[in-house]
Amino acid sequence: MAYSVFDMEKRFEVDLEEIILKLKKFKGKQVLFQFPDGLKVWAVPFVEFVEEKTGILPRIWLGDCFGACDIPKSSCDVLVQFGHAPWNFGFDGSGVGKVSFRKI
Repeated sequence: MAYSVFDMEKRFEVDLEEIILKLKKFKGKQVLFQFPDGLKVWAVPFVEFVEEKTGILPRIWLGDCFGACDIPKSSCDVLVQFGHAPWNFGFDGSGVGKVSFRKI
């Protein structure tokens, strides 16, 4: 099965446009994306889409992800975490649906 970032957007209520806008607003150069195990199959198509749309150097955290408090150590500028429930926090005071943005 081929995985498409647009399938991810539909199945998991991920707002691609809003994520791209937030990343452009933040102006980070390196972004670390942390996916729960169930979404890791979409990680590569997602970061390819982000890189094409923003020019940001994306990184994928392939280690375990136990929730919002599980913040990996990284030299990246921003951590973008994907979750199973809506977020009400982030680097600018709000998340994007089930996605959180944090300065690291």
